[in-house]
Amino acid sequence: MTATATATAQRILHVNGKRVIVWPDSHEVVYPDGTRVPGDAHRDPARYSAEQIAAYAANAAADGYGVDVVRYSLEHDVCHEIVAGWFGWSSSVSLWWAAYPGRYPSGMIPWEDTIVRAFQRFLNGSVPHPILDGLALLAGRRLPVLRDEARAVLYGT
Repeated sequence: MTATATATAQRILHVNGKRVIVWPDSHEVVYPDGTRVPGDAHRDPARYSAEQIAAYAANAAADGYGVDVVRYSLEHDVCHEIVAGWFGWSSSVSLWWAAYPGRYPSGMIPWEDTIVRAFQRFLNGSVPHPILDGLALLAGRRLPVLRDEARAVLYGT
C-alpha cells in the first residue's frame, strides 16, 4: 500500500513490534523492515476454491464471528502476534512464514494456529479450551487478564 492508502486507514494497531493497518474491508501487517503481509479473508474465487472459501467461513463462524470473515481475518492475524508476544517471540511463526517464506520451521504453524483459534473463541465468549492453560502459564497471567490485554489492542478498551 502507498503512503496515501496508509493515511486513509480506518485505524492502525501496534502489536508485538509491528503495525497492523486496518481498512474497512481489509488489513495488512507491516514488519519493522517494511515487509508487508496482506490480510486475507479468503473470499476471492480467483484465488480460492469454493471449498476453501466455505472452510474459512466455517472457521469464522465456529470461532464466534458469524459471517464476518473480514473481522475474523483481522483478529486472527492480530491474535497471532499477541500470542507470539506472550510466548516471548518477536513474531508469530505463521505471519513470519508468510512474510519470509522458508525462513522459519513451518511445522509450528498448526500448533500456533490451534492456540490462536482457541483464544479467539475465548475472546468471543466461549469457555476456555484447556490448551489456553499453557498460554496463561507461559504468559504469567490469568486468562481474563490476557483477554483484557487482547481487547485493549484490538478495540482500544
